[in-house]
Amino acid sequence: MLHKIIRFFLENKLVTFLVFFVFISWGIITSPFGWDTGVLPTDPVPVDASQQAMAKAGHDTEKYRTDDATYDDLHGCCQYERLK
Repeated sequence: MLHKIIRFFLENKLVTFLVFFVFISWGIITSPFGWDTGVLPTDPVPVDASQQAMAKAGHDTEKYRTDDATYDDLHGCCQYERLK
């Protein structure tokens, strides 16, 4: 399956370029820092939202601390010494 996908992109260079261009454009549009391109609209993902999502998943951040039940549900290899 992967071989067929790679072959498709190697044989269809225009499609490859368009997919690459869309991917890079999307990255610039959603980047959390202020790139003023003048051409592309910007809709940055705030860093605060990223930290809230990490805390919701069970990992403490600088601003947010996950609740103990969520932290305890993490696999043992993902747990770390928590700061109080």
